[in-house]
Amino acid sequence: MALPADCVGEIICHLQGDVSSLYSCVFVNRLWCDNATRMLWRHPFRVTKDLPKEKRAALIETYLCCLSNEDKACLAASEVYVPLPARQPAFNYPEYLRHLSIESLYTCVSMWVQCTMKRNRNKVTTQISCLLRNLFMSQSPILDALSLDMNPDIWKDHLSFLQNGADTWLSRLRELRLFAPLPNWSIFTYLTRNTTRLRKLEIYLINYPSIPADAHSIATFIQVQQSLEHFILVNNAHLIPNSSIAQPFHNLLLGLSGAQPSSTSTESRCLPIFLSALASRQDALSHAEFSGISFEGDASLNALSICFQNLESLEINSCVFPTNARSWVPTDLPGLRKLSFSPSSDCNYDVFLRLIRGAKEKLREVYIGNVVSPSPTYKSVIDTIIINCPNITTFAAPWSTDDMLQLLNLLHRCVKLQSLTLFNAEQWNTGTDNNDTDKNDVSSFLPKLGISLPNTLRHLDIELPWWFTAGALESFLKNSKAPLETLKFRNSPWISDDHKYLVKIAFYLNDTLKDKNVVQGAYLKNNYF
Repeated sequence: MALPADCVGEIICHLQGDVSSLYSCVFVNRLWCDNATRMLWRHPFRVTKDLPKEKRAALIETYLCCLSNEDKACLAASEVYVPLPARQPAFNYPEYLRHLSIESLYTCVSMWVQCTMKRNRNKVTTQISCLLRNLFMSQSPILDALSLDMNPDIWKDHLSFLQNGADTWLSRLRELRLFAPLPNWSIFTYLTRNTTRLRKLEIYLINYPSIPADAHSIATFIQVQQSLEHFILVNNAHLIPNSSIAQPFHNLLLGLSGAQPSSTSTESRCLPIFLSALASRQDALSHAEFSGISFEGDASLNALSICFQNLESLEINSCVFPTNARSWVPTDLPGLRKLSFSPSSDCNYDVFLRLIRGAKEKLREVYIGNVVSPSPTYKSVIDTIIINCPNITTFAAPWSTDDMLQLLNLLHRCVKLQSLTLFNAEQWNTGTDNNDTDKNDVSSFLPKLGISLPNTLRHLDIELPWWFTAGALESFLKNSKAPLETLKFRNSPWISDDHKYLVKIAFYLNDTLKDKNVVQGAYLKNNYF
């Protein structure tokens, strides 16, 4: 008996993002094919960056076949001829589009033009991408996510479409990604009138608005979002100040708006305006992410404190806080379940210590990125996690071979741990020799580690340059009672066939292990799996 259509639809929804499985569903029958095709073409540009040029060109060719005869005639007038397909498309693919990245569209079109034309490539690429954009607007009734991640060459050709006929699209948007600076910051004024239902907003800056009115237009846009749950603010200027990406944006901005180069004072004026607007959405806000931001002044810190109060997830990367930042961090963060941070070189760890203490036993996931050095202050952060957060289930952090006792304390205290990842921060390797077997020998420690693993642990990933004997690994495997599904020693160059053979035996004795790519080493000769 065939499954009802509603059941098939539910199954397909659960496969969203699993391209391989969705392709398999296409060949079951017509009902499965219809549902799987709709899902595959909701977000067709998601995987294009990993595809070869020919595949990306083929995607565009499929869309070109869906153009009207009038649009095809327009292309023919520019000596662009759409190849006649062997058969007409089985579906109206543009109708299914729900996620669109303007730059990904432009890039794929460029690939098709490179494969088919030898001259006027830039002009033709722009013409086709605009035609396809208009095709999507006319055929797709709803757009869930829009990414305006455009470089300066694309902005001037696509910016106007937001102000001409995109009202229906924008009114139903749930996700918006903006890569700025923009040639005209007033675009936010238009967005404010038409887009008020965002759940996710991402803003990537290379500079801040040069005049307060532009900053307020962004703030007003944030304030009118009725259900904003997910907010990301990234300052890319500190990452690519002189790059080939940043400079064209900078030149375009100066040429079109007469703005002056951004400065720290500009950031200090604009940031409180952004954060105050975000604080007004605190009741709905559940995730916030800040990268490369320098938080200065009481206005910014007070607004940030309000933003933090109801968060479930917080990510802070390479941000700078003043030395007195500790006083503004809320003492109680009742909803915080996930904390991720990558300290800057001049990091004020007091902020993270206060966040950890505010979340206490409610914290479930902790991710720590690259740390400049295994300093006593960083170690105090780990101790604070051990003392205050016994219920964490996921922990990933840089670790030093010198801190084995602290690792055992973590395992003894956090008995609900399900995933543990330890890695070597890049800066820690400076002046050290990973081939130093005396320094990295953990043969006597590994059996103790096996005993200490909580019986909830399912994923163990050690990316440290550990050296250990096959006998030590055997004791580790015998001592461990954890139902491991993945076990990896990914940076241990001394691992040999003897080590891997032991893991093979353990695999057959413990059928929980699912990932068989356990160890990688310079002395492996046989593939036991």
